[in-house]
Amino acid sequence: YPSSVHLEREMLDFKFPPAVLFLHRLHRDKFERAGDLEANREKNRYPYILPYDHCRVRLSVQNSNPHTDYINANFVPVRSERDFICTQGPLPNTMADFWRMVWEQNVRIIVMVTSLKQKDTVSKKHSVCVLVCVPTL
Repeated sequence: YPSSVHLEREMLDFKFPPAVLFLHRLHRDKFERAGDLEANREKNRYPYILPYDHCRVRLSVQNSNPHTDYINANFVPVRSERDFICTQGPLPNTMADFWRMVWEQNVRIIVMVTSLKQKDTVSKKHSVCVLVCVPTL
């Protein structure tokens, strides 16, 4: 996986908004170990966008396999520690995990905050899809 300097160069090349770069620099010291594990790498859309361990959504473990608790998603606090969940659009191999997260976290609202259109063309692939899920407390 890329180093922090390499990652920032890539983010600039892809023309990420300044706010994304600011957040990356602000949270450089946070750990992203679960997302970087070999068993979980295929569950990440991008190798440089990983969930922080301290606030990642943990799925229930299936069949005693410890790696089945991973999904690339974080709780985002607003008023409490679990107000929102931000996650990537599910990949074909993470679709079941996504819906398991929705079920286990009792999510009632799912908002896609990226456009379905790019330059007047409806996208058939949601490769840059960000979902905000609102769990019911």
